[in-house]
Amino acid sequence: MASEESNEKDEIQVLTTPSITYTPEKPYIGDRIIFHFPQNNESGKRIDTYSIQWGDGTSSVSAIWQSWHIYNKAGTYQVSVSGFDQKNILIYQGSIEIRIRDKKYVNGSAWELLTPNPIIGKYLTFELKKQFMTNMEIMQ
Repeated sequence: MASEESNEKDEIQVLTTPSITYTPEKPYIGDRIIFHFPQNNESGKRIDTYSIQWGDGTSSVSAIWQSWHIYNKAGTYQVSVSGFDQKNILIYQGSIEIRIRDKKYVNGSAWELLTPNPIIGKYLTFELKKQFMTNMEIMQ
């Protein structure tokens, strides 16, 4: 029995290269970020359940290889994912760093998207906020 446990532990895949991806590529506060996880570990074993630590103090569990998250503060976050097989044995671990940007600025003015996560083919409505930035603030 002890030898079976040690064999199962040997199947854990700890990856050094990111196998987790996300869109949009340059997310902002309030964006719905879609994360894609590997469906199999490097040995080809199917991952059935994902335990996700979002890096902002929240976590979730997903039975599919895609999940989404919204960050409410700008900053850099470490997203960590553990994958389990049908027997709830850990067979995958991966992580990726994501940078969440502050509001979107165009020519020093803050523009806010009034319809978040619009449907493809629909019009977007933006509102100009009465907040202006100096060139020095934009460069930071």
